[in-house]
Amino acid sequence: MLFFLSLGLIAGVVFAVKAGFIFNKISLGEDGIFKNIVKTLPGVKDQLKGEEEGRINVLLLGMRGENVPGGGLLADTIMVLSLHPKDMKKEGGDTARASLVSVPRDLYVKVPGREEQRKINAVYALGEERGKGGGIEDMRTIVGEVTGLDIPYAIVINFQGFTDLVNAIGGITVNLNESFSEGMQFREPHVCDANVYTVPTRPPQYEHKYYTRSEGTRYIAKSYLLCYNKDQEWGGGFELPGGANELDG
Repeated sequence: MLFFLSLGLIAGVVFAVKAGFIFNKISLGEDGIFKNIVKTLPGVKDQLKGEEEGRINVLLLGMRGENVPGGGLLADTIMVLSLHPKDMKKEGGDTARASLVSVPRDLYVKVPGREEQRKINAVYALGEERGKGGGIEDMRTIVGEVTGLDIPYAIVINFQGFTDLVNAIGGITVNLNESFSEGMQFREPHVCDANVYTVPTRPPQYEHKYYTRSEGTRYIAKSYLLCYNKDQEWGGGFELPGGANELDG
């Protein structure tokens, strides 16, 4: 739990500021980050995979969430976190170095286990169609191929997890050089219905229901027209002044 909470905190900060930078130092308790991680991982007695070689790689994935419209299982945030335990040992303290690298979500790749190419952000969703856990396995495989790294660990966070995480740490501070405003938030299309989502998208957009034949090929079995909410969604406009802003989840 401590291991994943630590990674979740790192991921939460990254998602909040859309960072593409290197974390210089990470500290965790008297024994140091790696001893603490080892103590909390079930089945790990002595060390983590990669510790002896000097690099422990963790895949971080961010997505909307299962059953959330608009591509809920598309991994639009893909990052590789590398922890460097040998730096800590050299310094003789509880401080270690970590580096963080983003993988473009539109990178075109061959989907593991399939004879097709798709954008890398779709690999997780396609893997989950095979079975629970297939998405994370396929993403570890393809990101490992892209980066040339062995990636033994992975963590996924969705919008709800992100919201809960920010609230759990008491909110975050976002500093803006100038004010920000958006007239319409989250105006996303949903399957049309008779009461709420009644304004058809222009040009028409559809949500497809896919089925897989016995030989493995996929086809569209049903298509649903998408519509917008007739009213402004999520309270309409959103504004933040320049300077420091304290935001909750």
